[in-house]
Amino acid sequence: MNNIIVKELSDSIQKYLYSNYAKEIEDARPKELYFALTNALMEIIGKTWVNTKKFKSDENIYILSFEYMPGKLLELYLHKLDIIEEAKKSISKADVELKELLDIEKEPALGFGELGVGSSLMLEALTNEKIKTVAYAMKYENGDMIQKIIDNEQVEYPNLWGNKKILWQHKKGFNYYHDIFSRKVKAEVFDLPVLNNKKDFVNTLRMFSAKYLDLKHTLKDKIDYKNRFKDISLTEFLYVNIGEDSKKYRLAQEYFYACNCIEDIFRRHFKQRNKIEDFKDKNKIIVNEIHPTLSLIEFINVLKTGYGYSIENSVDLAKEVFYHFSFQVSEDSYETYPIEMIKELNERLYFTIIELNEFLNKRQEAIIKEGNLIFRNVNLFLSRKYIFSSKIIRDYKQKNNKRKLDFSNIYRYKKIFF
Repeated sequence: MNNIIVKELSDSIQKYLYSNYAKEIEDARPKELYFALTNALMEIIGKTWVNTKKFKSDENIYILSFEYMPGKLLELYLHKLDIIEEAKKSISKADVELKELLDIEKEPALGFGELGVGSSLMLEALTNEKIKTVAYAMKYENGDMIQKIIDNEQVEYPNLWGNKKILWQHKKGFNYYHDIFSRKVKAEVFDLPVLNNKKDFVNTLRMFSAKYLDLKHTLKDKIDYKNRFKDISLTEFLYVNIGEDSKKYRLAQEYFYACNCIEDIFRRHFKQRNKIEDFKDKNKIIVNEIHPTLSLIEFINVLKTGYGYSIENSVDLAKEVFYHFSFQVSEDSYETYPIEMIKELNERLYFTIIELNEFLNKRQEAIIKEGNLIFRNVNLFLSRKYIFSSKIIRDYKQKNNKRKLDFSNIYRYKKIFF
């Protein structure tokens, strides 16, 4: 046990207890100690995070995924920092066991299943290889919302996640704004740290939370989801099942996500004082599964309208920087949307899709069939590589009954991207 670390950790915990609760360690309750310990660890991780941001990289990797499963972060970071015993000692004056603090924390619920596991493994692997990466997520408030009819009355069952109080996150000082189904939507931005196993490199998991600017109701109000579906925030639910409007809600979510990701990637590119001509040499964008597909079209749209690129040059650049990862074959893998629904979603996006489809037709390719936008074809025709990695994840899960801390050998990313 490192007594110097114990002293520094104890002092930091005490500092946060003084400033937030006016208490000594021995008088603190478990939730208060959890808050103080989390902030003390964030202070340690934050210094490494700042140093990582200063590190200049030849290329940046971006992961686009609708779901992640990062695990319980307090336990994860204590392991990675290798200070479990020091943490126990630092709170020993209180009549509280470290396990009690670990049990308080809820996992940042950003998804579930194969996609959530795979995207988190990918981010872990890149971070352990010290490859600068930003992963983009939706900051869902609830897992799903299923509508049932009981005794001739409609009843909603939300799966509450409560992601509003993630202590490891910090809110950014900028927002993004979008026009979606003729409404103004604001995206608030939150960052979570992703620490490597050697505790000397931190990547970023960036989350977007949606707010309608014209919404007059609060989440405390009882919502009739059938009649006020348009008032449900685009990040209120991961999945909804409320009839025909579910598809429109999902499309709006996917467009909101795509716009945020692409705008943020371009912002970061120019913040690093790069030129548009440098884009293909500085960035790689990984699209995990089908849900972020509109990001490829939004990317082309930005190049056309913002930088004067022709449709041909925009497509060529997209095929330099986008990679598609498919973890599994499911019903979502064949996701399609009526082109008229997309026109209602956003006319600017619609006209870009029409122009793009006409261009691809000359190459004997098509992304519109029978009046529907075929998401799988967008990824096939606009990505540099289309990689099916379900077998990698399945084999890993069979060999490892539970999540381990070292995932650095799951993917051979350097062979794929460099």
